[in-house]
Amino acid sequence: MFLSRICRQAAAKPFFKVTVSGNVKVTAKQSAIPNSGQGKVVTRKFRQHLSEYLRNLADPAIEKELRPLRHDAREAADAVLRLKSEKAAKDTLDKAVDELKERKRRLEEKELELAPVEASFDRTKLDTLLHACHFYRPAFGIYGAFPGLLYLGSNGSKMMANLIGLWEDHFVFEEQMLQITAPHITPQCVLRASGHVDRFADWMVRDVENGEYFRADHFVRDALGKAKIDDETKSALLGRVGNMGRDELWETIQKYSLKSPAGNGVSPPEQANQMFAVQSGFSGETSFLRPETAQGIFVEFNDFLHANKGKMPFAIAQTGTSFRNEVNPKHGLIRTREFQMCEIEHFHDPLDTSHPRFAEVRDSLLNLYTDEAQQIGAAPQLIRLGDAVAKGHISSETIGYYLARTNDYLQKIGIDPQRLRFRQHQRNEMAHYAKECWDAEVFTSYGWIECAGIADRGTYDLGQHSEATNVPLKAERRDPITGTTTSYTPAVIEPSFGMGRIMYALLEHSFRQRAGDELRMFLCLHPEVAPIKCAVLPLASNSEELAKATTTVCRSLHRARIPYTLDDSNGSIGKRYARTDRPGTPFAITVDYETLQRPQTVTVRLALSQQQARVKLDALPAVIRGLIDGSLSLEKAGKILD
Repeated sequence: MFLSRICRQAAAKPFFKVTVSGNVKVTAKQSAIPNSGQGKVVTRKFRQHLSEYLRNLADPAIEKELRPLRHDAREAADAVLRLKSEKAAKDTLDKAVDELKERKRRLEEKELELAPVEASFDRTKLDTLLHACHFYRPAFGIYGAFPGLLYLGSNGSKMMANLIGLWEDHFVFEEQMLQITAPHITPQCVLRASGHVDRFADWMVRDVENGEYFRADHFVRDALGKAKIDDETKSALLGRVGNMGRDELWETIQKYSLKSPAGNGVSPPEQANQMFAVQSGFSGETSFLRPETAQGIFVEFNDFLHANKGKMPFAIAQTGTSFRNEVNPKHGLIRTREFQMCEIEHFHDPLDTSHPRFAEVRDSLLNLYTDEAQQIGAAPQLIRLGDAVAKGHISSETIGYYLARTNDYLQKIGIDPQRLRFRQHQRNEMAHYAKECWDAEVFTSYGWIECAGIADRGTYDLGQHSEATNVPLKAERRDPITGTTTSYTPAVIEPSFGMGRIMYALLEHSFRQRAGDELRMFLCLHPEVAPIKCAVLPLASNSEELAKATTTVCRSLHRARIPYTLDDSNGSIGKRYARTDRPGTPFAITVDYETLQRPQTVTVRLALSQQQARVKLDALPAVIRGLIDGSLSLEKAGKILD
């Protein structure tokens, strides 16, 4: 795939050049594609994210220095596991856990000290480009600021539609999945049965002076990082924050006088359900805007099993909007209060976790960050999928299959494979319904962000809804020998994708600047993802003959259903090329005076390489279509221009 290959090569080195304050050793390296920017002063928290990523790229000399610290961390982790298996006293176990955390802290600090910083990225420039090119902006801006609410502009809307369309093609159509479009409004009884009414909540605290809210565990974690307490105590507290209840959170806030970013005190933690409550009808009945699309699938299981003629396993897919009342929405598309999701519920016999297509992906190499690796402070590793399942790192073929397919989808749309990993959830962060979960995490200037999750929900959901309604949600298995049938509650594997986060990560990975021209910022998007596939540029705007030829070109593209934009302004062709490059338009078609001759030809230009070729007008739609799907190279499409 010609252009896709160029984009991947351009992204071969990560894009992070940072100016770091403090006594941190930094070794700078040059990126594969010259990329500028003055750099940004970043927090130590970001450097820790960066260090974690760069561990995969460390050289043997660095690994030699880290090896003893890794050994110490593994030794402490083994001690914790042994004490757990022996059911040791709580005080003894807590002491061993604190020792493990302290050894992990020393390892992470050494990694931070040794990690090189590669290439460059300036988020301010990307934000400027995205706003100027109408990808997304804060919604309702003329009325002020409304955190967590964004609108997608013209290019953003088209790009999101393309990402979802490619997702459907990759999963739904290829796998012959069933599809559903369930209501956004979900009755309270449904979400009470699923556990969301009682458990889908966070503790939050409020700045007592300015009223700003913070998620309590995030507030404590961030405030402890700045608190003047000894490192050993701080390390132990940071390791426990995720498991703290309301009383321990408040005790920690009071004991260490933790303050808000504005320097103010905060209120005691109070529970905040993340769902938006709405009134259904006029009787006062409470419903909720759905926090996920999954529950609308589970409650219709019987209908879809019937539509599938009772055959198991099968999958149901859904795309659409979900809503979560985030305590502190931030970072643009990464944490919003309504967002696009694509979800699959794969129903299978809990006694059979195999997948009929697993052999097709068995040899895939995945960058896995296992629970064990996280406990001992080890780096993620590229592991052959078949080996990961055989060794028990991944519990089933079905989960492994969807991990591989997710990996393929993310790389297909343009996510840099060097900045992609699959992190296994640790036990203390599991959702209430999950038996096993892996997150597809993508490295950005915000650190590692979760973009997709593959969860083993077991029989929890169907069992809960069946119990609440007294309606059996079951399938049947037939004994091949006796011919008898047994009913059972199917288990569920759920791949879930946050499309806004995927879109942002892809935009960041696609950001480029022309060598030698810092002002020439543009996006290098995969042609199938790009909002507009080509720009039509008449060489002159005051020629009737060129205007007619341009109309012919535009109509041929429209008939072929190829999205295009027409720029017939008076600017020079070079300035118009630069303008159409900015939003990631991969191809430009120039209509010039040679187009008026026989045979009629136009110039086709690739945005990234700036390579050009003359192409016959009557072959143009087929050429552009071939360039988009990668079946054709520009060299084969026409005469290359020097």
